[in-house]
Amino acid sequence: MISIKKIFIIILIFFSISNFFYSNINFKIILKIDNEIITSFDLEQESNYLLALNPRLKEIEKNVLMEIAKKSIIEETIRKNEILKHKQLNLKNSQIDNVLKNIIENLNLTNKIQLESYLKNFDISLEFLKKKIEIENEWKGL
Repeated sequence: MISIKKIFIIILIFFSISNFFYSNINFKIILKIDNEIITSFDLEQESNYLLALNPRLKEIEKNVLMEIAKKSIIEETIRKNEILKHKQLNLKNSQIDNVLKNIIENLNLTNKIQLESYLKNFDISLEFLKKKIEIENEWKGL
């Protein structure tokens, strides 16, 4: 029979281990635009996105890149909020594939599989890229 002491010790060990792993994740709230919160994770992801599509940005200082990423994410969030006032985003826009083809060519890749692999190096998914493309395309149409 398991005693209450043993159960308590097991629970204590479990929470200690889980706290250790969660303590390595450090998200900070950077901005609030309307009702949308922008975190340090979002900013890092935006920075990675910009680096993935424009490798020349590797040449600038990290703090400058983060400022560019911050401005970019602010603009995109405002655009997305305005678009959502008029229509829903659903990733079913035929222009997305055309833009993806152009990105593949610009990065000297041959297909979507290579693009996905390339994006993984920047911790970006193809779906993330498609959402960004759709927002940009819908904004131009608005």
